Amino acid sequence: MIPKYFTDKKERFLQQCAQMGFDLYQCQDFLEQRGICEMQMNNLVDNLNNPQYVNVLKPMPMMQAMPQASPMMNMMGNAMMGNVNAAMPGGQPVMMAAPQGQ
Repeated sequence: MIPKYFTDKKERFLQQCAQMGFDLYQCQDFLEQRGICEMQMNNLVDNLNNPQYVNVLKPMPMMQAMPQASPMMNMMGNAMMGNVNAAMPGGQPVMMAAPQGQ
């Protein structure tokens, strides 16, 4: 939840943009999608039409996780690992070592 103070400040900033003749929706989309590192009108004006602009302070979206395997695949994998672990002396789990030479 964003505090009202910041939403009001953003709204005033967007109204300033509209008074200067910029498209209100284009400015709003730019601020929501890319953002600016400091609330200065020249930051918005300079980068509004710059496709290479990247706001270094805005976190990048996380990569989407790999699709989860079906429950049947999980059961098969667990069953196979259970067989491997059972074959180890003393029922110890299999330990995977890091690749050599790295």
